[in-house]
Amino acid sequence: MNRFAPRPVIWPEFLKLLRAADRSYPARSGLVAVRVGGVFDAASVPAGLAGPVIEQLQDRAGPIGPILSDALTEAVVFLLPPCSAENRKWPTAEGVRVLARDEVLLCPLPGFSVGGLAWLVPPGRLSAGDPAVLEPILAAALGEDRTQARS
Repeated sequence: MNRFAPRPVIWPEFLKLLRAADRSYPARSGLVAVRVGGVFDAASVPAGLAGPVIEQLQDRAGPIGPILSDALTEAVVFLLPPCSAENRKWPTAEGVRVLARDEVLLCPLPGFSVGGLAWLVPPGRLSAGDPAVLEPILAAALGEDRTQARS
């Protein structure tokens, strides 16, 4: 190993993900397979929506949470607190979905890009994103009117 090569930074929250990870991927791959539902929930959106949604999240006072980009599927995944995403009324646009409990999400180590997977906002000292904030911002980006009362 080159002694001048940058060392990966492992944030405390990512260590939780590593402990909960499926060990079927060799450590040298730079990927960990993490099951959704235990440590976090996740919402996946088309990559084309990511820019406007992230800008809106950054304009608000509060954490936006880790965000993973998957260039191969052209999706962006927002990590959310566990047990927080399933019972929300997410937009029904194609490509928007909440990852099911026990679904596996491949994650690269922070600071690395592996096979098209890269962190837009790495896991770190930031807390997970808030689905109550993400959901209406995503709906607005898709042009859905959320002014009517929910059923």
